[in-house]
Amino acid sequence: MSLLTEDIRTERLLLRRPTLDDAPRMAEVANDIRIARNMTSLFPHPYDLAAAEAWIPVSDGLAIFTTDAVGDLSPGMVGMVGAHVGEGENADVVTFGYWLAVGAWGHGFATEASRAFLDRLVETVPVRRVEAMVYGWNPASGRVLEKLGFVLEGRLKNRVRRFGELTDELVYGWVSDQS
Repeated sequence: MSLLTEDIRTERLLLRRPTLDDAPRMAEVANDIRIARNMTSLFPHPYDLAAAEAWIPVSDGLAIFTTDAVGDLSPGMVGMVGAHVGEGENADVVTFGYWLAVGAWGHGFATEASRAFLDRLVETVPVRRVEAMVYGWNPASGRVLEKLGFVLEGRLKNRVRRFGELTDELVYGWVSDQS
């Protein structure tokens, strides 16, 4: 279940819980190897309708929707943003992530959606620390996190093998002022 259940609106986006009605669009925009290679193995490729229909009921994130067309993308779902809260001694530590349709890359949507999501999260849930992992071949995601106030805390050499490619995993962190 999602940490956040209420819709969030930004200047250009709507973030809301995905429904099974969103599954066809999710399968359409998520079925791209360029997205999958930046995600953990929980994100399959190919990403078909069955994968979307299986994910939506257990999703703990919010779907990202544009209200206007973006390049070749029609208005509608363009990605997801979400977080997991740790347990025990890490009960106030959150692991954060997002993905976007390739056609939505380079338009500032990742930063806009992530900022809105994280702002609402820290208003709603006791958060001491937020962590995010980025694969070494994806510097654009690192830049998004840095715009949000995350700091690169470490590089785990040769940590990830995805689709036969080996890369580092970069660890980013953000610490609450209330810690």
